[in-house]
Amino acid sequence: MTAQETAYTEIERLVKSFKNMPAAQRKGLNEMQTRLGYILPLFKALGWDTSNINEVSPEEKVSRGWVDFSFRIGNVPRFFLETKKVNENLNDPRWVKQAIDYAWTKSVTWALLSDFEGLRVFNAEWKESNPFSAQFFELTVDSYLTEFDRLWWLSKPETVARRLDLEAEKVGKKVKRQPVSQILFTDLKLWRTNLFKNYKAFNLGYSAAQIDEAVLRLLNRLIFIRTAEDREVEDNRLRTLVRVLKDKKQINHLDRELAALFREMLRCMTLNYLQGISRRNYKSRRQTWKRSLRDCTKRISRATTSTRWMRTCLAQPMNNISVM
Repeated sequence: MTAQETAYTEIERLVKSFKNMPAAQRKGLNEMQTRLGYILPLFKALGWDTSNINEVSPEEKVSRGWVDFSFRIGNVPRFFLETKKVNENLNDPRWVKQAIDYAWTKSVTWALLSDFEGLRVFNAEWKESNPFSAQFFELTVDSYLTEFDRLWWLSKPETVARRLDLEAEKVGKKVKRQPVSQILFTDLKLWRTNLFKNYKAFNLGYSAAQIDEAVLRLLNRLIFIRTAEDREVEDNRLRTLVRVLKDKKQINHLDRELAALFREMLRCMTLNYLQGISRRNYKSRRQTWKRSLRDCTKRISRATTSTRWMRTCLAQPMNNISVM
């Protein structure tokens, strides 16, 4: 049998087991029993290794709480899952808003909410006053099999292929994903101009050349990280940082937190990508980072009038900004 056929058979068994359970026993299931007995087995049938915390990460920290499960591909979260006990009211706006807010804060597009009797899929990037407007689709225990093709969109193989994103784009439920290179050219000159004006206003003791160098150095680091995010080498660190600081009303600490992030990324590259991985994986990762850096260099070079400043920026370690 194919993986899809095997999944169908296993989910059919789960559905029959659930429906054959006496109503009183079903009503008495708490959230943990529902999660372990039905929800996680559902996703295991869909190809996820629910015993691997690097793939299905339980109780992941977000800004104001803990999301029940983070489903990851290559250590990058693809969707969050909030679980509830059987017979929980999934139409309660509190649970829907909770699921969406957790995902939005961590820059994860998809938020799932389930008590096994129902499974709802939301686009967390749609900040709606009515959270139900962000719903993409809904399945129930009665439709898991009749609409199995849609349920399969949440499988691991289809998640790797971004099937959920592609289907959502067809009906306008997700803005079409653009690589960083397509939007960078439009924005880079504007960012450079605005940053130069602000740096100059608060750093009167520096020359225009020094201010411009600091701007380029900052942009270089931001673009490098953003490229790594776009290639899914790293999580969405930058957007998450901004959202967390806004949520805590600490956005005025952005410069300090960015500097800390730059230092952390330097340690990450040094330890994780150079020293702490196998030789084979190291070669693959190194090539990815080299391509990312090469792309960043090309982007900035095309938007920069001074190649000397460019070389200076790239030669500096990624752990400080001279003008901040």
